[in-house]
Amino acid sequence: MPQQRTPERVRFSYREGPSYQVVYATGARGAVTPQGRIKFDLFAEFPAAPSEEVRNLNSDGTLVAPVPLPDAHPETVEVMRQLQVGVFMSIGDAEIVAKWLQEMADEAKSIGESAQAAKKERLA
Repeated sequence: MPQQRTPERVRFSYREGPSYQVVYATGARGAVTPQGRIKFDLFAEFPAAPSEEVRNLNSDGTLVAPVPLPDAHPETVEVMRQLQVGVFMSIGDAEIVAKWLQEMADEAKSIGESAQAAKKERLA
């Protein structure tokens, strides 16, 4: 029986799975699982909308500014972190993704700096 050759290259094909979606993320939070995997959630951060508000009415029926609720704390700003997606990764995969993300950030920064320099040149 002839010996099988090791292929010289591999072609990867990409297809979106049925639950694929694009999400907006401004941060991540996570931890190491008891099994030694990394679990993190990507979140979008924004000012929290009030769960309710009370407004007085003018004599003509138009609304005026909101009335502070008795339990409101104006010195506290509430920020909503809406979890978008949770991800589990092995340590090795996390290292590869971290390296790739850093490369993408460096490339984006370089493109941004080039665009800023070109803009300044046009304005000069």
